[in-house]
Amino acid sequence: MSIIKKPSINVRGSQVTASGTLDPSGGTGAFSISAGPNGISGNFSFREKLNRKVQNSRVRGPLASLYRPNGGKTNRPIVFPLDLDDEHYMIYNVIERRRPSQKNEGTDRIIRSIVLPIPANLQVEYKAGYENTSLGALGSMAQGSMGGAEIGAAFSSISDFVGEKVTAAKNAFKNDTSDAVSKTAAVAIGGAVFAGAIGAAGPLGAIVGANPVESVITGLLQDEGLAINPHMAVVFKGVDFRTHQFQYKFVAKNQEESDRLKELINLLRFHMLPSYKFGTERAGFAFVYPDEFRIEFSEKLSSYLFDIGTSVLTDFSVNYNGESIPTFFETTGAPVSINISMTFQETRILTREGFDEIEYASDNLDEAGRPTEI
Repeated sequence: MSIIKKPSINVRGSQVTASGTLDPSGGTGAFSISAGPNGISGNFSFREKLNRKVQNSRVRGPLASLYRPNGGKTNRPIVFPLDLDDEHYMIYNVIERRRPSQKNEGTDRIIRSIVLPIPANLQVEYKAGYENTSLGALGSMAQGSMGGAEIGAAFSSISDFVGEKVTAAKNAFKNDTSDAVSKTAAVAIGGAVFAGAIGAAGPLGAIVGANPVESVITGLLQDEGLAINPHMAVVFKGVDFRTHQFQYKFVAKNQEESDRLKELINLLRFHMLPSYKFGTERAGFAFVYPDEFRIEFSEKLSSYLFDIGTSVLTDFSVNYNGESIPTFFETTGAPVSINISMTFQETRILTREGFDEIEYASDNLDEAGRPTEI
């Protein structure tokens, strides 16, 4: 804080002038204010104070940890915009990973950091895969939905049903029509197949056995307007890898920010692509995996947002015509407005073990200790 020193006030007729200097601890400066019939005017000179602030400026706050000395040099992060505040931001750390082997454990190292503002489309999705599956009678038994009593009752009813169908077909055969003959033959054969299945595999095999038996039963039931119960169940199939999409609209305010945007685009493009191995630069035998990303929110925001696991950049698009009309700086030819879209995919599936233990406030628990609705 600067302190005003040597204040003075001069009065000449209807004109009043106040002036003074600043305490040297804040950097020298001067000011004067005049008031008169024509209004109030002021003159301020803080050139030395501002120069001193710029010359002694250092990176402070949470972002300071990104500037790591390395042999007298600085691992400079890519920060955009240049006046980004130190509380509301995201860090995209580029990870160089050495994959594990039988002798060495896998290690990773942050080789570059990109600091960008919070995007407008900040959302996260959690998905679990399920499938509607026909278990059949056997699967239903294994699940526990059907027991021995149900199977016995079903076998008895189906046996009676097939017997009645065979008897009815024989009676219809007396009419000696071609339709009746073919139907009688089909029902008789079906009954024989069903009886043979009982003898070979028992009642359970007759119900849930080979396809011919199932076809016979299906045909007989259809004639009565009935259908076999498929015993449907919702079966959990797994969890997909999460994806995160971030979109930005960047407008460069000066040449330095244009250069920073160019550097940012080149850096992302470089680290998302593989390189050749065992060959030439034009045609290698194999690919070296691209680098990975570890994405974090600023410390102030992270506790109320979500965690993002180690990810790979799967989609990166740049629109150099962000205003939908050609807009470029006249002197440099650099685009004024750029739209960037990035899609990241996590390299591990998310399970319950990936979350911190959920804690409930004591006033939101019932007598049994279960969480209640808020």
